[in-house]
Amino acid sequence: MQVKTIRIERMTLENFKNHDALQLDFQGRDATIYGDNATGKTSVYDALTWLLFGKDSHGNGEKSIDIKPLDERGEVRDHEAVTTVEVVLSVDNGPEITLRKSMRESWTTRRGSSQTVYDGNVFEYAVDGVPMKKNEFSARVREIVDEDVFSLLTSVTAFAQDMDWRKRRELLFELSGVSDMSDKELMAQTSNFSGLAAVLGSRSLDELRKVLQGQRRNLKDVRDQTPARLNELEKQLQSLQMIDFAAAEAALSGAKGREDALREQLASIRSNSGIAGIEQKKQALRTAMEQLETENRLHRRQQEAAVPDRNALQAATGREEARITALKSALKLAAEKEAAYEKGIEDERERWISENAKTFTGGVCPSCGQSLPVEKLKAATERFDREKASILARIERSAADYKARLEALRREMIEDEKARKTAEDALEALRLQYQAAEIAAGQVTDLPDYAARRDALSAQIAAISGDAAAAGTALAAQTQEIIRQLREEEAAAKEANEKLAQRATLNYLDQRINDLRAEQKRAAIELEKIDRILFLMEEFIRWKTRFVEDSVNSLFRVANFRLFREQANGGLEERCDVTVGGVPYASLNSGMKINAGIDLINALSRYFGVQVPLFVDNAESVTQLEFTDTQVVRLVVSENDPALRMEVAA
Repeated sequence: MQVKTIRIERMTLENFKNHDALQLDFQGRDATIYGDNATGKTSVYDALTWLLFGKDSHGNGEKSIDIKPLDERGEVRDHEAVTTVEVVLSVDNGPEITLRKSMRESWTTRRGSSQTVYDGNVFEYAVDGVPMKKNEFSARVREIVDEDVFSLLTSVTAFAQDMDWRKRRELLFELSGVSDMSDKELMAQTSNFSGLAAVLGSRSLDELRKVLQGQRRNLKDVRDQTPARLNELEKQLQSLQMIDFAAAEAALSGAKGREDALREQLASIRSNSGIAGIEQKKQALRTAMEQLETENRLHRRQQEAAVPDRNALQAATGREEARITALKSALKLAAEKEAAYEKGIEDERERWISENAKTFTGGVCPSCGQSLPVEKLKAATERFDREKASILARIERSAADYKARLEALRREMIEDEKARKTAEDALEALRLQYQAAEIAAGQVTDLPDYAARRDALSAQIAAISGDAAAAGTALAAQTQEIIRQLREEEAAAKEANEKLAQRATLNYLDQRINDLRAEQKRAAIELEKIDRILFLMEEFIRWKTRFVEDSVNSLFRVANFRLFREQANGGLEERCDVTVGGVPYASLNSGMKINAGIDLINALSRYFGVQVPLFVDNAESVTQLEFTDTQVVRLVVSENDPALRMEVAA
């Protein structure tokens, strides 16, 4: 890869910080700038970054730094002085490029006042002597070098100390090429993780972890909640097991026997009256009806046990509907704000066009009608231009503020819209569940032939009852006591039958308990499988950390990086600590920090394909600088040099 080389040929500073006038002829070579403390060595570096990017060497903007020379009270020494920085660069030994930036203060006289008021700064830009607007100048600078890349490559502490460790870590991964390798490609480096690669499929490691953790939560819920469910079912089972079904069968048999005896007595009475056959048929029909009702109740009870809780589904549906309503209201309000912001931007655009179209028309004296003298005309014109520029700048700032708020609002609207869609999907799922529950409830039916059998029995009982009533009026007194006793026995038989009907529920509960225990066992087995995969994933991550650190550290001669640290709980903490020979960066002496920084810059220059001038502050602390091909400007503290002195390498 061909590396672009940028070198400083010459620099000129006027009224910049503590330099009234300074000319430095680097000749594109390495150089050493000597000077006592506070003589302005670092200001040379600040001048270069201010010219290129409007910041000092620490990244502070123009509003946060003092650019003009100050007096002993810390105030601007000369408000009329023009600050200028000019740098001549060579790129790949091609034609020289001259960049120039000037700043002067703008002072205006308000109407009705003789006092001048500070009205901001005016900047001028030029490339190779051609005046340019700020955005044009910035575009030309970006063609030469990106600001972020320049900041990393011109300071030995920018990457190792000043950069956020997360961004530093991300950039190291890009340098080493590890970020381009998938987890599957890394697993292929050793056979230990072939099983994990097979499970991984087309998913990422994080995606697989989320899937497994979701499955694990569900299985854990089954494992942990099943004991409580078993306990409840076992309580029900125990209560049913307390029923003496043998005694109930005996009671039923006894009641039936006594019923039979009573019916024989009743038959004997009625046989003499000719109604014995009628009553026998009537009783048989009633018994058949009772048995039918008992069978039908058990049939419906077994179906109703499987119907979901519709009240809980309705409550959940209500919560989702309320959430959707709130999100829709928020989106509607956001849409109104969006329209207001767009209108604000359009209004500021029209204001800007209107103001920009205004021209100076005050060339005639309002008192005598004669043309203004040249000096006054020039002053009036300049005042008009300054006021116009100030108004346009305020309009631009207002429009930028509208745009920033509009962009933030639209990001919020996107997130709210996603949340609304998620809530609507959840609502639709709940409605489907409720519909299914309604359908299930509606599908609880009687025995297939229940209605027909009941109607037929009812009709037969009604018919035979009429016959019996007509024939039995004469025998009512004789049969009343027998019938009363018979009803008591029938009630006893019914009670026994109801107890015996619980036997089916007992069998169902017993089967359900066995099913839950089997489900609990299966969940425990699946949990063990998932835990083995998760353990293998942790082992892979540990192996990956060593592989990644080795890949990254192979790029550097002096510096090393610790990218992970194992925690007490066995997890891995992501880091990006710079070390040299095992010593943390913060504990290194100044000289070793500088050489480690140069080592890092060498690797970064190769990656970005560009070499820029490197400024080494406090260079007197290093006896031998790490080798680098880039132009190096050493800033050396020298108490024997009350004024700056520069030596250019041969």
